[in-house]
Amino acid sequence: MPAVTVSQPAVKRDESVATLVPAVAASLAVWDRLGLSIGETVVITAGHRWSRVAALVATWYGAVPVILHSNDTLPLPPGVTRLTVDDPADRARILASQLRESPAVVAADFSGRADAVDLLLEALPPMSRLMLAGTAGEPLTIDYYINVHRKGLHLLSAVFDDLAAPGAADYRVRAERLLARSERADACRAIIGA
Repeated sequence: MPAVTVSQPAVKRDESVATLVPAVAASLAVWDRLGLSIGETVVITAGHRWSRVAALVATWYGAVPVILHSNDTLPLPPGVTRLTVDDPADRARILASQLRESPAVVAADFSGRADAVDLLLEALPPMSRLMLAGTAGEPLTIDYYINVHRKGLHLLSAVFDDLAAPGAADYRVRAERLLARSERADACRAIIGA
C-alpha cells in the first residue's frame, strides 16, 4: 500500500514583508503568552521600535480598544488610541478611569522604563495580566503587596526581541501567513513608515 503524505500549502513569500516577520512573530508570542482574547483591552507602552506593530497585531486578535501610552506623534494602526497626558500626576488616574469599564485588561511594557512600569502597576485594574517585555534600562522598585498581590496581577517577563525564540519557527510561519494578506502587510508598513 503506498504511503500517503499530507503537506500544508506553501506560504507565498514576499521579500518586501520579510523585514516585518520578526516583529509580527514576536508580537504573536507576546499575545499568546498573555492569553489575549477577543474583546479584551490592551495597554502598550511605547519605547520599542516595534511597539506599534504589537498594537496592530493585538487588533488582529480582536482586542479593543488598544491604548498605546506614548508621547510620540508617529502614526497608529486603525483601532488604536494614544493616551497622552502632560501632567505625570494625572496619568495613572486617567488611564485607570479608561480601563475601569473593560471586561479584562492585558498590558505589555516594551519601554523598560521604571516610570512606565510604575504607571501600569498603579493603573491596571484587579486581575489584569502584564508582561514586562522591555530591555532593562532602569532599576525598578515594586510595591509587590499593593500593586501585584492585592490586585491579583499576573506578571510575566521576557525581552520582546527574544520572545519568538521558544517556538520561533511556528511564530515565523504564522507571521508569514498573516502578512500574506496585502492589507495586513500594508498596515504594518504604514505604521513603521516603510
